[in-house]
Amino acid sequence: GWEAFGDGGRFRGGRAARGGGVEFDGTGFSDFFEQFFGRQGTGGFQFDAEEMSERGRDVEADIAVTLEEALKGSVRSVSMRRPVECNQCKGSGSAGRRPCPTCGGSGHIMRSETHQVKIPAGVTEGLRLRVSGKGEAGTGGGRPGDLLLTLRLAGHPDFRVQDTDLFYDLDLAPWEAVLGANVRVPTLEGEVNIKIPPGTQAGARLRVRGRGLGKEGARGDLFVITRIQVPTQVGESDRALWERLAQNSRFKPREG
Repeated sequence: GWEAFGDGGRFRGGRAARGGGVEFDGTGFSDFFEQFFGRQGTGGFQFDAEEMSERGRDVEADIAVTLEEALKGSVRSVSMRRPVECNQCKGSGSAGRRPCPTCGGSGHIMRSETHQVKIPAGVTEGLRLRVSGKGEAGTGGGRPGDLLLTLRLAGHPDFRVQDTDLFYDLDLAPWEAVLGANVRVPTLEGEVNIKIPPGTQAGARLRVRGRGLGKEGARGDLFVITRIQVPTQVGESDRALWERLAQNSRFKPREG
């Protein structure tokens, strides 16, 4: 099973909680995984038959989720290779007086597994999910550790993220900024219509309430940041319009 727990601290993938030999394979979202885990030493793990049972080590990794997944939740397939107890020697590492031929004396073998991990709706950066029993194998009959996944928000082509708020840059034509306009802007749930007030300045922040990310049953906001774009090339007819405006306008931005 899995569970979510607090974001206490920020740790990176690439290790088991106390070392480890877990490897992640292609999961269908390889852009979201990097090389998390180093390989175990060539000496392997050695256990005595009389050794007391010990719980396996937890394994930590990062998993990146899209903003849409963070808002609505999803189910993700995570493929990994992890050490599990050798069935031949039952984790002892020995076959009589000789090393176990199956595991080479380590007491563990590597197994490829794919797990379905539920991403709850309303998650935020740094939240950790626990997948019980999917860490390293225990020793001497001990239970396995857990897989701890830290959620990282993947970059988005439209939005920047600050806590649960989203920020979107909106390009406006000069006349839209002067006269005002109704424009459509994207959200994580589809486009919405917003009103640009007359006289809007570059860098203005227009709030669209309740269109950000979720957290603890509440929603952040979407902030639309205006950028006024000026044409770099104009035809003769457009140039004539700009020239007439320049001659007749009373707007003098450099005069008090």
